[in-house]
Amino acid sequence: MADKLKVYTNKTLSGELSKEDGNYIFNYLSDSQELVSLTMPIRAESWVSKSLHPIFQMNMPEGALKDVIKNHFAKIVTMDEINLLKLIGPYMLGRVKFEKIISDTDVLELEEIVHSSKQNLFNELMEKFAIRSGVSGVQPKLLLGAHNKTTMKFEHYIVKSWEKEYPNLALNEYFCMRAIQNAHLPTPEFY
Repeated sequence: MADKLKVYTNKTLSGELSKEDGNYIFNYLSDSQELVSLTMPIRAESWVSKSLHPIFQMNMPEGALKDVIKNHFAKIVTMDEINLLKLIGPYMLGRVKFEKIISDTDVLELEEIVHSSKQNLFNELMEKFAIRSGVSGVQPKLLLGAHNKTTMKFEHYIVKSWEKEYPNLALNEYFCMRAIQNAHLPTPEFY
């Protein structure tokens, strides 16, 4: 029996990803209008690959985030790429999502995160939000939604920390962003 996963593009069901006999197979729905990737145009023939297609790989969690998710769910489900996408796919950044579209219900205040005095805040956030963190990269980070009182918007933020393997990672990144700002180059908001 094949593992199957619904694939959404811009919140529209576009096709189905499955794994069968060691191959990853993506099929567009017959009435699909949304490309999942420019390298995978809409066609009736299946897109077959020995490894997960690059468009589906690119937002997979890595490093500390992947470890937390795998450890949390390993007793419940085999943590292969398809099942990892089933878990985090609805929360991934970008236009391609998996399984179902979910809206955030937990509301954090940005101020609570930025000005927290908790020494283990990142670990608490990781426990609560790891499963919703469809963000790639090896460095310890997670994606979460927070209400920003200054803009009155609910926005997504990437929260970073550091541990023994990456000492002062977030601090270094903060100072690099400040240097870029001082050079009068455009930067995203950061705290």
